[in-house]
Amino acid sequence: MAGNRRAFVISPIGMEGSPVRQHADDVFDYIITPAMEECGIQAYRSDHMHDPGRISEQMFGSILHADLCIAVLTGHNPNVFYELAVAQSFGRPVIMLIQKGEVLPFDIHDLRCVQYDLSPRPLFERVYSREIAAHVHSLDSSGWQTSSPIGVTANGHEAQSPVRYVERSASYAEHGRWLPILEEATAGIDMMGISLGSWRSSTGFRKLLEAKAEQGVGVRLLLMHPENPALPELINQSIDEADFNNVRHSIEVMSQLAARIVDSAPGVAFRQVRRGVMHGQLTLTDVRALYVPYLFGVRTIDSPLLETAPGTGFYDLMQKKFDALWDAQPAA
Repeated sequence: MAGNRRAFVISPIGMEGSPVRQHADDVFDYIITPAMEECGIQAYRSDHMHDPGRISEQMFGSILHADLCIAVLTGHNPNVFYELAVAQSFGRPVIMLIQKGEVLPFDIHDLRCVQYDLSPRPLFERVYSREIAAHVHSLDSSGWQTSSPIGVTANGHEAQSPVRYVERSASYAEHGRWLPILEEATAGIDMMGISLGSWRSSTGFRKLLEAKAEQGVGVRLLLMHPENPALPELINQSIDEADFNNVRHSIEVMSQLAARIVDSAPGVAFRQVRRGVMHGQLTLTDVRALYVPYLFGVRTIDSPLLETAPGTGFYDLMQKKFDALWDAQPAA
């Protein structure tokens, strides 16, 4: 089973010290965590996320980008059912749990569900943890492909396609998916763009990169150099002095920010492209790659977005593209 997988636990949480929180913690600690440890998967809940940003955006990002969701339906919490519906609509792999004696709603009563209790013996013998692990092994043997009630596969596209196509990159950002892309990285983050201005405006961007670097994640930032002769030809708007100066200013601001991040986080490196041309904005981690091509006459937010995972030809091509441009530039 591939390492570095993550499981987002959709669960009632309740107030600290409440019976709901105690129950949720017991299920997480004594049933879910042992199962995930057996499978080499990191489990986490929304209250375990401490990165800056809106809770709803982080929740959506976790549902869409975690490898697996585990939904605890005990108590029929409406927020849990809402998040479960989001996960199922996007074809995310989901394992459901419910306490024995409670009844599943009609719409999902025919779906497989782990029925548990918190009696000492089955917890000690890991009865329910083994049942969850069996579900995970079944997912692994099927290549982690699941279907959606509305016809979308686990990655939002047909299973045979290695690349997911999003018509407008802006729609990807609207669902709060950007920062979670960086949050899930465990080995490396490579980011390339003319100015990466959209990233600079993301709340918590700098702190997240610094935190990742502190965790040992290698980070490389690659910007266009304002003196690169190809720059005027890559500006999406009509080429006039105002547009050109705005782009140069955006590059300068991001360069200053990148330099400050490098100073505060030794694991971050930064270079600018004097030689060569970047034909799109790229965010590449050890989990996935996102590529937005620069299309002349089209704003970047209106350009399509392509998403793929390691092991695909497109991912390997993007990694080679980044490495070639990086190696061609002098260190900043």
